[in-house]
Amino acid sequence: PSSIASMAAAVALYFFAPELAHLFGHNSRNVGTTTDLRILGVMLPASTITTVACAGVRAWTARTSVLINSVVIPLARPVLFGAFFAVGITAQLATLAWAAPIGAGVVIAVYALISRIRNEPLFRKASTAGRERRPIAREFWTFSVPRTFGAIFQILITYLDVLFVGVFLSAKHAAVYSIASRYIVYGTFALQAVSVAVAPQLSRLVDARDRDGLNAVYRSST
Repeated sequence: PSSIASMAAAVALYFFAPELAHLFGHNSRNVGTTTDLRILGVMLPASTITTVACAGVRAWTARTSVLINSVVIPLARPVLFGAFFAVGITAQLATLAWAAPIGAGVVIAVYALISRIRNEPLFRKASTAGRERRPIAREFWTFSVPRTFGAIFQILITYLDVLFVGVFLSAKHAAVYSIASRYIVYGTFALQAVSVAVAPQLSRLVDARDRDGLNAVYRSST
């Protein structure tokens, strides 16, 4: 379902790229911006599949996700930028240099996921057990659908402000705002460290209905 949805979004982005460029580029129908959007749209399904496959592989190991998102893609982008810069870079080549490494990421992620599944003893056992798929699907989607809406809202909160800047000012202002706002992420490192340490304790105390202990841990973490 995620692949189908992302493919539908990619098709819509491809055909409505001129209108979107006009909207978010502050009344500009720049052909280059339209091409940029279409390049990114083509890579949208690959990015989605990579995300889902990495999430699946994390059932066994986090190394694949780290390899793709922290090594392959971040290193490939400046290499491609340098190669294109040597031959005369354009805005479209810069977009391609940013998006193309996602193609390598999806190949690694899908291969790792399929390999892990096929080598999993439980998979071979389940494939011969003949268990009905309907109960499994019901259990899976009952858990996943609410999280889907949560993820959508999280993405909107993270990126909608950049689009608003593009609508009300210009694409150049949106780019500057996007870069500047990323520095805020550095301030969240300490918050993430605290939440990782505190979250299991809060869960245990809530389950035990220990309000005094809950207040003490929350006060300390704050």
